[in-house]
Amino acid sequence: MVLCLLFLVSIPAITPYLRGDGNGYYAWVRSAVIDGDLHFENEYRRADPAFRTEMFDEKGELRREKRTSTGHVDDHWGVGAAALWSPFFLVAHAVVTVARAAGIHWQADGFSLPYRWACAFGTALFGFLSLLIAYQLARRRLSDGAALVGVLVVWGASSLFVYQYLLPFWPFASAAFVGALLLLLWDRPGPIPPLRWLVMGVLAGLAFAIHPVAVAWAVLPLLAVVRLPGLRAKASALGLLALGAPLGAAPQLLGKAIVYGSPFTSGYDVKLREPQLFRILFGANHGLFSWTPIAFIALVGIVWPLWRRDRRLAQALITVFLAMLVVITFFQLHEQSSYGNRFFVAFTPGFVIGAASVYESLRGHWRRVAVAIGVLAVAWNVLFAFQWAWGMTRKQGPVHWSTVVSNQFTRAPRELVHAARLFVTDRGALIHHVQQVDLERRRAGVP
Repeated sequence: MVLCLLFLVSIPAITPYLRGDGNGYYAWVRSAVIDGDLHFENEYRRADPAFRTEMFDEKGELRREKRTSTGHVDDHWGVGAAALWSPFFLVAHAVVTVARAAGIHWQADGFSLPYRWACAFGTALFGFLSLLIAYQLARRRLSDGAALVGVLVVWGASSLFVYQYLLPFWPFASAAFVGALLLLLWDRPGPIPPLRWLVMGVLAGLAFAIHPVAVAWAVLPLLAVVRLPGLRAKASALGLLALGAPLGAAPQLLGKAIVYGSPFTSGYDVKLREPQLFRILFGANHGLFSWTPIAFIALVGIVWPLWRRDRRLAQALITVFLAMLVVITFFQLHEQSSYGNRFFVAFTPGFVIGAASVYESLRGHWRRVAVAIGVLAVAWNVLFAFQWAWGMTRKQGPVHWSTVVSNQFTRAPRELVHAARLFVTDRGALIHHVQQVDLERRRAGVP
């Protein structure tokens, strides 16, 4: 009940702002429903200024390298998030159609506020459901209080809220939701019936369609297969998973086949690279633990107290995390303009369970200390995210920690008050400010 109330209260924070990669993710659903095709040039012309400079030259012509061999426009971003948004988009389209008949002048173009807000609400809801499922899974092993603390601290002290409320057209909250569903199905006790194997296959395919990192959650049904007795049972389970996966990935396979000529061509320029584990986890360039320390605490909770309480779950979560780390480390998945390491937002359910396990392992006044640290972590994270969004620190590349720390106690609190006022009274002006800062930095050659 507390979590549901908090989500309801948070709904006004939803900001249906199409920025950066979000334009590519959203184009799939907008073009398919409104235009009846997958030609994205008109969608990209409605994008934020920085994105348009990537797609169009100084004369306003589409850059040659953005045209695919089939004559379509490049959209290497995944289709899965758009598939999840489609019910919200269609409801918005129906509402706009009825409203226009009643004399309300909403544009039925897929970009007016009802469309964007409905899809943004879908993202916020998916992020919340990932937390709610993680809460229920934590409650099976831990106290209600520990589960609640785990949710609240991860919600406020990780990168999730940025991609749940402020950049809702990016796919990572949706990926966390699909991962939570897979974890929920995997965790149910007793033998796994055929239908559940099939559904887990569908979810694994959908995770792949949302983002390559999210496919790490497909490790869970594979771990379940390994535990089955006998080759026949293993073969049957694998067959059902293999049957379900293409169904879940169907939007991706069909969309890529149309745009690139092959369902197996994503459009990403995927290359193996040297592993840079320290940078990815601890670096100033969007390191997971350095930007969002709650992730480190949560992982400690998985490998220590959770391991002692439920080794099977701990092993599974560690395996999923390592699978994500491998994908991020060895492939060209750069953080670019990202708050923290955005890819690990997909691991949100694991972070919740790990953080809850840490709290459960503490006793007496140490729990009060942990709550105080959690409150400080949330406050620090909110201010740091504001610095990043407001252009007070670099959005790409490594930050200067001395500047970040100084701003946390000086500029950031002061300017956050001004930004909060705009957020409530004139969100358009706030977004315009963010766009102008981005453009000025780009013109000056600053990432």
